[in-house]
Amino acid sequence: MAIGHIVPYFWRETCYVAYDPVSWTWVFGDTPCGYVITTYTDYYSSVAIFVVMSTLDLSTFTMLVLYRRKSHLTSDSETRRRRRVEIRFFTQSCLQGILFFYEVFNFYYVVTLNTNQWFVFMTSTFAWELCHCLDGLVVVVFHFKRSFLRKASQPTTIFSKASDIKSNKK
Repeated sequence: MAIGHIVPYFWRETCYVAYDPVSWTWVFGDTPCGYVITTYTDYYSSVAIFVVMSTLDLSTFTMLVLYRRKSHLTSDSETRRRRRVEIRFFTQSCLQGILFFYEVFNFYYVVTLNTNQWFVFMTSTFAWELCHCLDGLVVVVFHFKRSFLRKASQPTTIFSKASDIKSNKK
């Protein structure tokens, strides 16, 4: 799918996306190829990806609810830990899906509601960049090791070479 997205851009004269400093927006080439990449390669594929993501998120939510009903009597700590990790991944996926929807919705619909240059910039270019930043933030929030923030006064383990350990034992 990624190759399908980039192949049209090899024809730089007819298939391109360029930043227009006059309107502060990204514009696709005004050619038949530009129409194909804006409509099919970009818009329809984005909608299809969103539908697949939403379907997977909904089925995952259903499975989590069904699993909870079946396993409410289980109190194994490993099961509970695994369940928390699954819920964390599910929540991350949902938040990233919402960001992706916001990005596509702004870029293809909201931007058309007003012609003011600042409105267009904020609902297209800025919204696009904001989504990428927030997507990275979601990953950091859900996967950042909090032990990294440990205070300097707490003891830390120092690893040394095995040869140093052997020589200290003699």
